[in-house]
Amino acid sequence: MWLPKLDRDLLTYYYKKACSGRRWAFLHLRQIEVDLDEVIKELGYLQGAGTLLKIDEVNVDLEERKLIKVYKKVSEGKYGVRLVQLSIEGKDLGRKYSSKLDTIGLWCAAKEHQWLWYLITFVAGFLANWLIGMF
Repeated sequence: MWLPKLDRDLLTYYYKKACSGRRWAFLHLRQIEVDLDEVIKELGYLQGAGTLLKIDEVNVDLEERKLIKVYKKVSEGKYGVRLVQLSIEGKDLGRKYSSKLDTIGLWCAAKEHQWLWYLITFVAGFLANWLIGMF
């Protein structure tokens, strides 16, 4: 499943936060506290009410896709703290988005014109072989 950029970034952030420091984090589903101030700084977004609304919209989108569950909003800090729990599908997709190689595979799988990608890789392989032969 290919998600929009903000959705991918936020899901990857949730995955990394849920699995940080835990070797077997995929065996249990736990709630994580997400400070929106930290999310905005970590992902490099501009601070403001518009950014907060976008993050809330993305959380609703991810919740509709059954990738996360937002339990409650706690009003700490400038923007607040959310309790978020990743579903099994959310952890799996977050793991895939956290790896560059898996992200490329997801992107290619979401595109309809596979023959075009086969042609591009064939031409790239031919050019690489030609360049190696020159040296």
